[in-house]
Amino acid sequence: MSKETRVSNQNLSSDDELFEDCVESSEQCEKKPEDEQCELSSDEEYSLHLERDLSDEQVDERREEAIRFKADGNAYFKNKEFTKAEQMYNTALRICPRRCVEERSILYNNRAAARYHLDSEECKRKAIADCEKSIKLNANYVKPYLRRAMIYREMGKDRLDEALADYKKVIELDKNNKEASIAAKELQNEINERNEQLKKEMLSKLKDLGNTVLRPFGLSTDNFQLQQNESGGYSINFQQ
Repeated sequence: MSKETRVSNQNLSSDDELFEDCVESSEQCEKKPEDEQCELSSDEEYSLHLERDLSDEQVDERREEAIRFKADGNAYFKNKEFTKAEQMYNTALRICPRRCVEERSILYNNRAAARYHLDSEECKRKAIADCEKSIKLNANYVKPYLRRAMIYREMGKDRLDEALADYKKVIELDKNNKEASIAAKELQNEINERNEQLKKEMLSKLKDLGNTVLRPFGLSTDNFQLQQNESGGYSINFQQ
């Protein structure tokens, strides 16, 4: 994609998309890199290596170049060319200085969006990892929580609790977020239904086990009844 065909970030912005187009001023780039003792991804390691000897002016130039690649990625994303979008975000992450924490957080979120749409289990796992990197850089950024929650929910019953936790975090950050509020209520009902089903399955297995133990004595679990008492506990009554 040539420079002439690049679409401006402002024109690409959409409240309906879980990727980010906004461009922050250079003053919002923090002037100190993050703690180098933290665990770094390959993207982080590469960009750290590049910027060690760069002047502030060179850092700003790299930041602007990364923003241009991000704009290209967003344009590809809009056209549903998700593989090309991912490639543009990869390049932007390799260029964008580590000290520009907010921009890098947005880039990870955007790459997560592209990877999610590549529609494979491996890509979804990578999308979750990108959401985590985005959140690590900016814990108050709502979009990666929403995307990760959506992916967790699609992954099935075992990940519903994690999805609910993310939606609750979104509500904590933005109490007026309708998407998160609706999803949280739906998920709580789904989790309650899942837990009730698991409870029934567990009791059935315990009953089968009990019958196996009691059968040699001419008894079964039907000879025993559980009764809940006033304190909330249970007592077992034997019936011949």
